[in-house]
Amino acid sequence: MGKPKKEAMQLAPRRSLPTGSQIGRVMACIFSWLLVRFDRAVGAAAIAGTQAHDELFQTIEHGAPSPWDMGALLAWLVADGGKPKGELALAYDAKADTAKALGQNIGREYAKHGADPFSQFCLSLDAVAIQGSRARLLDLKTGRSEGDPWQLKLGAVALARAFDLDEVIACFWYRDSSGLGIDRLMEWRWGSMDLAGFAEELNQLQLTLEGAPPAMGAKEGEHCTYCHSFAACPAKMNLARSLVAEATAPGVTMGAEFTALTPAEAGLAWERLIQAEALVKHIRTGLEGYATQQPIQLSDGRQVRAVEAQRESILGPVAYAVLAQAFNVETAESCCPPATSKAAITDALGKEEGARALELIGAAGGIQVKTFQQVKALKPPKAPKDL
Repeated sequence: MGKPKKEAMQLAPRRSLPTGSQIGRVMACIFSWLLVRFDRAVGAAAIAGTQAHDELFQTIEHGAPSPWDMGALLAWLVADGGKPKGELALAYDAKADTAKALGQNIGREYAKHGADPFSQFCLSLDAVAIQGSRARLLDLKTGRSEGDPWQLKLGAVALARAFDLDEVIACFWYRDSSGLGIDRLMEWRWGSMDLAGFAEELNQLQLTLEGAPPAMGAKEGEHCTYCHSFAACPAKMNLARSLVAEATAPGVTMGAEFTALTPAEAGLAWERLIQAEALVKHIRTGLEGYATQQPIQLSDGRQVRAVEAQRESILGPVAYAVLAQAFNVETAESCCPPATSKAAITDALGKEEGARALELIGAAGGIQVKTFQQVKALKPPKAPKDL
């Protein structure tokens, strides 16, 4: 069986430098920036994240009431006595090691506010507080994925150069969305020597991006998951071709060949399996995004399309308070350890008492209903009957 042909590089035209939210992936694999990029559908999680960031800005800048508890977050931000600012936009010139503030809450309109995205790293910081020669920098995370420290490193360098700082305390603040109010944070404290080291790495990255494409290939890892160049990556496409070639080769009986594997071959096969699973997951994500815009017709007559669905979740603190009052503390603790669900409450109390408890929790506003789009393969909608 012949080897799959090597995939040619699909390089993108010259483009601007990475922004703060993109820098971590580019540091991990420069080809994620050099290859052709493909747009991805904006999911419900991204929309919810944008809303949470806007709520944070409105609270910091205008004192607007927050729909979620920001007490601990704001306390961390002002711990050194600095006045908080939200959505501070900066432009950092890595070659000159200088930066300037562009304004607040300008979205991604960096060029309109005096920046050159082709020679400066542009970014927006969720929240900062400056006191003397020290600043606190907070990046709010609302999804499940972990933040990349390079996002904070770029922000810290730009902030330090724009405001002549010697120290930056930075953190990812992971907001809890379960209703239990248990946030978590990851914090770093960087001095002038740390910042100088980050600045030199950013300078080297800019020089590389402005020069000829490096000879080395793409680097695979967790950063591939949300890469916009996934579909143009030679490593992913070569893997897909080799899997298809091997699975359809004459005489291949799936399963029979595993008994002949050596330990080394089994290890390599497992590694390729993990890579293939990531590839399949990415393909599914892309096709689901396509189906939300336009139904996909299958050969058996079904259509893959988006339908509206709802998911109910129990707000733990509300449920605990209701159960403690209607029953007792022991019952509340057995049903809320600490997260809970309809099934957990029904299992603990029985069908009848569980139904009563859920009715009380719902009346107290303790049941949250979220509407979302779900992609399914369904029979095509029936045509309306002629009258």
